[in-house]
Amino acid sequence: MVVLGLDETQGFAPTGLPDPARLAADLGSMCSEDMEPPLRPLIKVHDFEGAQILVAEVPELDPARKPCYSRGAGITKGSYVRVCDGDRRLSAYEVQMMLSSRGQPREDEQTVSGVGLDHLDTAMVDALVARLRTSRPYAFKDLDRLAVLRRAKVLVTGDSGEDVASLGGLLALGSYPQEHFPQLMVTFVHYPTETGGRSTERFLDNVTLEGPVPVMVRDTLATVRRNMSRRAVVGVRAGRTSGSTQRPLCVRLSSTHWSTATCPGALEAPKSRSRCTRPPGDP
Repeated sequence: MVVLGLDETQGFAPTGLPDPARLAADLGSMCSEDMEPPLRPLIKVHDFEGAQILVAEVPELDPARKPCYSRGAGITKGSYVRVCDGDRRLSAYEVQMMLSSRGQPREDEQTVSGVGLDHLDTAMVDALVARLRTSRPYAFKDLDRLAVLRRAKVLVTGDSGEDVASLGGLLALGSYPQEHFPQLMVTFVHYPTETGGRSTERFLDNVTLEGPVPVMVRDTLATVRRNMSRRAVVGVRAGRTSGSTQRPLCVRLSSTHWSTATCPGALEAPKSRSRCTRPPGDP
């Protein structure tokens, strides 16, 4: 809600407006012509304590239409959010998140030109088909192998009408996705110290992990476990017990989040530094 004609410094006392009708018309024109998408606020002039004030009620936009921005500044520089008593420009990341939230993301259904069923790992495809037929029989039980893959969006229709692998299908089930996306990888580096410097050894382990996403997650977990420090605890009743100083579940969640959200994750361990990163320029 926007209220014009009050003085905040005087306890929001009404000061009135010289020409409220013209101000209402100008505000409505600005909302309609200068904003994208156009806004349709409810604008009214009210008599309040002997003065005229203008009140504009701006309804919240549907998530599918956000963000609303100034056309002159553009969507990146013209999108703002109200924080406390000021307006803060949205970052490029925040704008992108709003745009991606406008509907169901479908980036994983993009076609990968020239990639068909023969580029997928047969064992992984068979395991997926069997699991879908067992866990979701209503949707997949009576379908043949190709129909299951089409319904699961592993295969999609290409430009020429043929079955081609989707982006999600290739990344999850491909024999070697790096043939088409060379920068799709996990680079694990284990530094000897927390800061990574002032040591005669540059690193203790340096591994590049490739393959489909499930294989990269599996190999990442194995690599992290191999580089984890271990401890032993001797108790009066339990005796000697040993285990790692980190929780494998946390490592798995971090690795899976990186692979599904295609964003870099960081895995750090005490007295060493281990990173899971993407090369620069990876989309």
